[in-house]
Amino acid sequence: RTIKSLLEIWRVQMPTSSEHRKSVLFTLQGLVEKSMDVTVCRLILDMCREWVFARHDGFPTMREKAVLLAKMTCLEYKRFEEPILADFLNLILDVYKESSLRRTDLTIKLESAFLVGCRSTDPVVRLKFVELFDDSLPRALASRLQWVLGSQTWEYLAEHFWIPQALELLLGSVN
Repeated sequence: RTIKSLLEIWRVQMPTSSEHRKSVLFTLQGLVEKSMDVTVCRLILDMCREWVFARHDGFPTMREKAVLLAKMTCLEYKRFEEPILADFLNLILDVYKESSLRRTDLTIKLESAFLVGCRSTDPVVRLKFVELFDDSLPRALASRLQWVLGSQTWEYLAEHFWIPQALELLLGSVN
């Protein structure tokens, strides 16, 4: 209960001092990584959504938000009853759909989380990510081939079989 109260305080008022902010963000990252309480993870996820889309006071910075959200990809390996991973992936999808956030630190640092969405086990979520990915690429086959094999970093999916995602993007030029 104390942790939840503290999270609510941080949600409303983030410290402006960089040292205090660093401690808070380090604590939040630790909670996301270690906590098996879905309500704590849900509070942190909701806090991140509010920080990204509703707050514009500059604290936490875009880079700090990105680091915390990137750390939340560990939700993929936690087995919660509640579909918190789908909510996290929807937040990532919303970040990439938001035109004001394109090519910011946030989208650059969340590339690994975006690729987690591209290999999601939920077909509806995976389709949303792949469609957004497909729409962001040029239609010409040669350009896509060069991008998929030369430009895209697949290291985030190195532990998984990433060829289906690459083929789906290449076949998108045929449609």
